[in-house]
Amino acid sequence: MAVRVGLLVLIVSGTISAATFSKTIPVSLPWAHRYMDVAQLSDGTYAATIAMVFEDLVLLQFSSEGDLITEQDSLSVAGRGLEEGGWILPCSEGGCFVVAYSEPRATGVNSDIAVFKLSLDCSSEWTLVLGEDSEEVYTCFDAAKTADGGLAILGGRGYAGDNTFVNMYSAEGELRWEYVFDEEAGYLPRALGETVDGTLVLLSHMGEENTYLQKLDSEGNLEWSQTIPFRSYPGPVSFCTMSTGISIYFTSYNDSGIGITAMVDHSGNLIEVGQLNHGMRVQDVLLEEDQTVILAGTRIIDGARRAVLEAFDDNQNLSWQRRLNGNGEDSFDALCATSDHGYAILGHTVTDDEQETIEAILVKTNSDGIVSGGTNPTQIPLYSEVTGD
Repeated sequence: MAVRVGLLVLIVSGTISAATFSKTIPVSLPWAHRYMDVAQLSDGTYAATIAMVFEDLVLLQFSSEGDLITEQDSLSVAGRGLEEGGWILPCSEGGCFVVAYSEPRATGVNSDIAVFKLSLDCSSEWTLVLGEDSEEVYTCFDAAKTADGGLAILGGRGYAGDNTFVNMYSAEGELRWEYVFDEEAGYLPRALGETVDGTLVLLSHMGEENTYLQKLDSEGNLEWSQTIPFRSYPGPVSFCTMSTGISIYFTSYNDSGIGITAMVDHSGNLIEVGQLNHGMRVQDVLLEEDQTVILAGTRIIDGARRAVLEAFDDNQNLSWQRRLNGNGEDSFDALCATSDHGYAILGHTVTDDEQETIEAILVKTNSDGIVSGGTNPTQIPLYSEVTGD
């Protein structure tokens, strides 16, 4: 849950199964690009986004075996470079929302937030643009789907993200309500998630020491705010809501190697909070219901930055580590859970010694982070055929 001019949307189509694979993505990528998000849709297909500077959205469709089927320039907002965001929100009735925004300092135009509603066959159903008729700069910090099929957007107006708001939209893109944060309170919201009762929870930070967890009800009113006594650095965030309460994990993109775990009940009372000393550069995180933390990112191994997928149990012990058997200077950049309890991962690998050729990769593992068919279960092969578990 989770930031860019051009977004590449990748779809892996097929039936829901326990298949695993590791494939490179046969698209031409310029030197300046980032790997944004990956998600499984309701029919078992996968969607992923890649951002490329000064380009419009490109839609790619893949088979269940990771083979490219179609490429079409169908998602764009005229006159705006969409280089940030790329959040993918699967819809319960099929298809997904893709949320992106432009970076005004890079494009030289007023920044807008764009929401694309896509059907399961990847065709566009409708597009919503926030800020289209305004001279203000609109920035998106996060987006989340809602239980009724709609979506919520956490955004801000102004270059510094001032005038922060949460907008709630229906499945048809109609605005239901807007919550505007108190500017004088000094909150800097940066992550948004949905709770089991269909309300919203937000992660914010203020000052140098504290992080704040806030809950909005179904009408956009603030229910409660809870202080977490750790600083929240910009980086990956994951929420997990259960009948007993709300769990959250947050960390930074740098090599500090520290993550924060916390749990509150549904009334906002803090149950527990602690540190996870993972020692890696985290690009994405997934918090499971049993409090297992799945981290995707990079770790320095044998003098090179290697792509790794790691699992930590609820006692913050390392359960397993899977390393991409790549060419060095690799990364796992985006992560999602799959319906068969496995994981889908979007990443990249450098394919030459001069580090000038970069290939995007899509990986599907089982529940233990393993791609079947490899000679070493602790390593994820760079290339593999599709196999069933």
